[in-house]
Amino acid sequence: MRKGWGVLLACAVGALIGPPSASADTYQVQLCRQSSSATGFADDFTEAGQPAFAVTRDCAAGGAGIEVHGAAATGTKSLVLTAPGAATITSARLWHHTTGGGSVAVVAVRPGGDTTLTTSSGSSSYATVTPGDGQLLTSLPIGTRGLRYDVTCSVNCPSLDATVWSVELTLDDPDTPNVSFSATAPGGALTVTANAADGTSGVRSARLLVDGIEVDTESVTCAQRISPCPASATLTLSRPGVLSDGPHRVRVEVADASGRVAASESDVVVDTSAPVATGAPSVVGTPEVGSTLQVARGTYAAGQDPSREFRWERCQNGACVEIPGAAGPSYVVQEADQDLQLRVREIASDAGGSTTQVSSLTGTVPAFVPLLVEGLQVGGDERVGGTVRATGGTWRNAVALGYQWRSCGRRDGTDCVDLPGQQRPSLVVDREDGGRYLVLVVTAVGPRGHTRTAQAATGRISALALRNVSQPSVGGTAVPGGRLTAEPGSWEGADVRFAYQWLRCTTSGCLPVSGAVGRVYTPSSKDLNAALQVLVTATDSNRESITVRSASSEKVRSKSSEKALAVPRVRTRVRIVSFRDYQFALAIGPTLQILDLTPGSRVDVVCRLCARNRLVRRSGIKGRSLKVDLGNGGVQIPPGGQIVVRVRKKGTIGREVVGTLSLNRSQRISFGAARCLAKDASLRKVTCPSKAPAKKKSTKPKAKKGTESSTQSTAAPSATRTDATAPGGP
Repeated sequence: MRKGWGVLLACAVGALIGPPSASADTYQVQLCRQSSSATGFADDFTEAGQPAFAVTRDCAAGGAGIEVHGAAATGTKSLVLTAPGAATITSARLWHHTTGGGSVAVVAVRPGGDTTLTTSSGSSSYATVTPGDGQLLTSLPIGTRGLRYDVTCSVNCPSLDATVWSVELTLDDPDTPNVSFSATAPGGALTVTANAADGTSGVRSARLLVDGIEVDTESVTCAQRISPCPASATLTLSRPGVLSDGPHRVRVEVADASGRVAASESDVVVDTSAPVATGAPSVVGTPEVGSTLQVARGTYAAGQDPSREFRWERCQNGACVEIPGAAGPSYVVQEADQDLQLRVREIASDAGGSTTQVSSLTGTVPAFVPLLVEGLQVGGDERVGGTVRATGGTWRNAVALGYQWRSCGRRDGTDCVDLPGQQRPSLVVDREDGGRYLVLVVTAVGPRGHTRTAQAATGRISALALRNVSQPSVGGTAVPGGRLTAEPGSWEGADVRFAYQWLRCTTSGCLPVSGAVGRVYTPSSKDLNAALQVLVTATDSNRESITVRSASSEKVRSKSSEKALAVPRVRTRVRIVSFRDYQFALAIGPTLQILDLTPGSRVDVVCRLCARNRLVRRSGIKGRSLKVDLGNGGVQIPPGGQIVVRVRKKGTIGREVVGTLSLNRSQRISFGAARCLAKDASLRKVTCPSKAPAKKKSTKPKAKKGTESSTQSTAAPSATRTDATAPGGP
């Protein structure tokens, strides 16, 4: 008698596709029913327990599948067969026997609890193993996921002899295979690559249908296992012959070992003709050494989407040669391309063949164009008063370098103005550049006159601390219903913004005017005989704030009293220009506007040291503003020059108001202290009375007919202050 114990139903877990299943969702396996040369598959079952039993596995026909040899030790050893995936075991037929002091129990393993199906002990034997023999178990508990053999030896263990010859199982397979595929049809020859998977009984076969007709099938090799067929497989199917041009419906069906079928389908368009060109490619970019050229792809007939390859070529006198290694949709122009032209060759391919198109020629690549080979940088002492300078910036093919510094509101080189006279590789930072960026633009000139530029920027220049340079002022007509405008004065600091609060000042002091927080204020009857001031609060980008009080306006007088001469404001555009030997200079215009005028006054505007001395002369102004066209070029103001604004009106308090207009590089405009004209019409400062003295009655006798005699007012001008507004309005 052979020693052995039939523990698992999977000695060689050989799973044959076997006879057809009773339904499309079940399959059968027969374990250990194979040729004498076959070998079992030990990895289809697991062992638990460690008694001193010696186990031998073999699957010879009619012989033991599993043999258990006795030993002195006692105990229990289990061999477990588990259904794959989500499958369950629905029926089983068993062949086994035991002798000696042992027993074999067959147990159904399921999630709801294990159930013992049958046991055997003592001596039993089967002379032969044929289909239909053995103990048939057809009523396995629902949800049985596996079978377990428990071999136990309690006494006389050395004589233990247990053998399992064969097991037949029927399994339920609830899973459906998954399938996807890709198809190609070069020249109309269809080839399909199908990817299939089934984690239970495994993938068994696939078939290909084209336009509803089966044209090919493919089967996989299924081993004798409890999972008969592979869990995944890649199958290649094809259709004999050549398909006609046009769309075709392709369907792939995959079956698993239980007969379940999954399908996938899509349309494949066959096109046996080469791409039909409808538009040639073109080259985009500047053909200069170091620049990058791009291909604008060619176009082809509707519905065609060929793959493309590109080959760049150098051309001279119509003859072109391919550039080694220059394949792709872009190309960096090389020094070897100088004095030559370039083009690109596009090769479009699909299943029907290929089509070649070439672009038109570029312009000739200029020779000896300057090329930046080492990056340009700017560094140094980046604060007001410090020196910044260029570093790096090594050029090839450059015979001269030009420099231009710019003052910019942004580091990307926008919101900039050129700095006149700053055309060297270094620069001393001016106070006007606080809070801004300095950008150096370098222009390289080649031996044939070609130019290229590069630029680099400093970091943000450390801004000066917030500081008031000139006192704020109030301009306008101080009468009820008139208009007073606050001018903030000149300030240093970065991104300075202003807030206003008007004050009403009497002999008792100055108090805030409720709600008067705008730049413009309209006096009311409450302000009669009081002067107006404004508190200007400046705040910079660092949120530092300073409040400065303006000078006083004239006292508010009733409209019925003798009118005071209004304080004017000037509006114009300012820009930086060069002057002669790049000295610092400015230009104003093309228009100059004077606001808040007293009707009936006379206006004179002169420019000291300018080419045009007198800019404006008007008498009998009817409105409250005057706009003058200075010409397209405006007026240039040389270093040291000034704009002088003189406003006169006979019979007003203060016969004349004179302001001097100065301009700086930050494009701010400011008036100096207003002065009144003395009797001799000089510009020396004099004290102006607050009101005009009353006219004296004449004591002279009336003149006889034919003669004239009159008295002349000697009213002195009033003390006033004028300011100009920044460009863009009050």
